[in-house]
Amino acid sequence: MSMDISNSLDLLEFRKAIEIEIAHLAAKRMQSHDIQILERSLVDMKVCIKMESSIIVPDLVFHETLARSTNNEVIIQVYNYISEFFKRVRIEICTLLSSSNFKRD
Repeated sequence: MSMDISNSLDLLEFRKAIEIEIAHLAAKRMQSHDIQILERSLVDMKVCIKMESSIIVPDLVFHETLARSTNNEVIIQVYNYISEFFKRVRIEICTLLSSSNFKRD
């Protein structure tokens, strides 16, 4: 699947839709070690935000852990397949923002 801005937006809509069910199933099926990974990912994201660096890696770890915690092989395989597109979209967005004259308030 080639990525353009339209596909990127479609992918983000798809991600939003499936992550609701992923979060629901993960919350019911999660093990203690998964909770520890999620907590660490949140700490890592806070550090990245504080340092004004990319949160892509800890965000992907967080969402991958949720998908894996569903214990649903179809969800895990679909998530693994589309996570590469998630990465590309996030990198594209970050690149666009950093290359523009985008300034934080």
